[in-house]
Amino acid sequence: MAEGPGKGNKGDKDFHETDYYAKFHEQEARLNPPDETSEDPSGEIDEDTIQDLMDATLSKAKPSESAGNLDTDVKADWLAGGEKDPDGSRPETGRRPPAGLSPQKTIRRTSHKGVVGKRRTPSRRKRWWQSKRRVYGALKWVFLILFFAGLFGTFWYTQVTGRNILAELEAEAGQLHETGDYAAALEKYQQLLDKVNVIPGYPMAKLQFLMGASYEGYWNKGRGPSESFEQANDHYDRAIELDQGEMKVYAVESLLAKSEMLVAKAGASDSPDPADIERAKDLLEEVIADRTFRANPMVNKGIPFRRLADLIREEDPVRAIDLLEQARKNQGDLEEGYENLEIGLIYKELLDDPDQAVEHFERVHQNELAPREVKQFADQQLEQLKSTRLEPPDLYSPDMLDKFPREGDLQ
Repeated sequence: MAEGPGKGNKGDKDFHETDYYAKFHEQEARLNPPDETSEDPSGEIDEDTIQDLMDATLSKAKPSESAGNLDTDVKADWLAGGEKDPDGSRPETGRRPPAGLSPQKTIRRTSHKGVVGKRRTPSRRKRWWQSKRRVYGALKWVFLILFFAGLFGTFWYTQVTGRNILAELEAEAGQLHETGDYAAALEKYQQLLDKVNVIPGYPMAKLQFLMGASYEGYWNKGRGPSESFEQANDHYDRAIELDQGEMKVYAVESLLAKSEMLVAKAGASDSPDPADIERAKDLLEEVIADRTFRANPMVNKGIPFRRLADLIREEDPVRAIDLLEQARKNQGDLEEGYENLEIGLIYKELLDDPDQAVEHFERVHQNELAPREVKQFADQQLEQLKSTRLEPPDLYSPDMLDKFPREGDLQ
């Protein structure tokens, strides 16, 4: 092989590009020995591979073999962007760099690839596995999409259809409760409770309160078993524990219902237990004192205040009046006259103060929001007070003058 041009033989006419082409083949054979298992025994190399090998060889060549020492016509041909030999005696080396791009730039751009070996086409089995993997990947995504779609459909069906079933059961149980068929209502509520455990989202505090009300009605009618009273209290206690609402609707309703049951139990007994009345008072005191119940509509209307005042009016009428005035204050402009009517009755019947009684009865009469029945009862009390009130005697009437002694009678 002829040695490339150097300082001593610059411009040697015997040098040709085929010398570098032979070096590329030697470099390829040394760095990439032939692979016996390759499916391309011919060893053919395309133009891209040749270009990569040329770039790699030039980047690692000795100074005497660098692009700067190329023959003048070869270097000019390189820089000119692939100008061919006029007589066609020199074979082309493959791809030329673009016009205006130096060999060094081409080498720097392609040197990061390193030495590139032969291109190997994947085997038939490998191509088969690659196609199988694509099919399996597509099937996996289809399965995942169908799986999540099934989950969403099941959730939607459970929420929509399940809520409709719960609403129907609740409506049927409510109708049975209103008609007084508490046993059938309890059966419906039990079915509702069984389904609520499967279909989430239904307010459990409400269901426990409704079941407690059915047991209470069953007990009040006298047709239920002896344990109906305890069962009603148990359901009311569960409603109090489960109620997490802001206004504590079912908790307050349950406490008021428990207090009313205790009062009814004491009133129905020939020898009432004083502990039942005291327990009823404590429950009402709890509703009044607990700040978490202030936003409840029942508390705002003064119902627990009126019930507690009714229980203590005989033993402590002054405290009862204070409770009624507090309830009236809580209502503000929405006061409907109940508190003034009760205060007037306490002044009339217990404190023997007809003037205060008349004042509060007249307030009821002037209240525009007071129901008609309340106004009628207050008017009746006013008439009774006016009819029984004693007028001061007329000291100058003829009858009274006859009772005084005359002058002649004194002598």
